[in-house]
Amino acid sequence: MEQTQLKYLVFGATGNIGFRVAQRLIDAGIRPSVFVRNAKRARALFGHQVDIHTGDLEKPGHSLHLALTGVDGVFLLTDGPELDKQDHAVSFAAHRAGVRHVVKLSTLDVRTGIGTGP
Repeated sequence: MEQTQLKYLVFGATGNIGFRVAQRLIDAGIRPSVFVRNAKRARALFGHQVDIHTGDLEKPGHSLHLALTGVDGVFLLTDGPELDKQDHAVSFAAHRAGVRHVVKLSTLDVRTGIGTGP
């Protein structure tokens, strides 16, 4: 019986931690998707080992919906003063898309009280 592979989407994949998460998935034989503002930077980091979705969580729109289609799990790493809006946009869109798992990582939240951390 053939086992289907889960599909993962990593936000923040061109940053310090998100890069490592995406790379670990690749090393495990999984081809993740990444949601980035800069496709050229993502391609330079990962080559053709990932599926790249370009968009901006400041104005998520249709790009976010497309990136979440068929995804089983999300790794969400966001930052900045609009953190709470970004997190809500992703979490609600993920729910609508039927994503089963969302993992949120943030140290900024905990230190400043912004967004979803506390």
